Amino acid sequence: MGQPLTLSYNWRAQLVFATVALLFCLGLLFRGRPGGWLSAGIVLVACWLAYCAVVWVRTRSFLLVEGRVLTTRHWRTFERVEGSQLRAVKELITPAGPSYRLQVERSGVSSWVTVPTALLRGGQSTLFLWILSQAPDVSMDKRSRRTLEMLQTRGLVT
Repeated sequence: MGQPLTLSYNWRAQLVFATVALLFCLGLLFRGRPGGWLSAGIVLVACWLAYCAVVWVRTRSFLLVEGRVLTTRHWRTFERVEGSQLRAVKELITPAGPSYRLQVERSGVSSWVTVPTALLRGGQSTLFLWILSQAPDVSMDKRSRRTLEMLQTRGLVT
């Protein structure tokens, strides 16, 4: 049985720094008590909660390759994709780096599955190794082909 890939960033440090910054700002507001300090504090806490939600969603990223099956989770649900179901690969540019959308056809119905490789250590090379071994003739967009060539040049994908 394969192991899922690990996250490529330290989410705990991000939350610690955000929490320390929140407490510092709340302390300044409470000590100075300018006009509207309570409303400003509530807005700060709401922003902190939104940031924590974004970090939590990013920590849910998952990629596992077991033979012919790739299992991923972008936000909520796990998606299992077999190599024979893969039809196309499209690269997405995200703030963390490139991730990929896979066009999958199941029982004649086509859908897109997002693979958050930018958030996972070794995500790109693992995804492309699986694609080359299970669906070597799949259609790739220009960016995906360029990334594959770069990974091959670096020796991460054979």
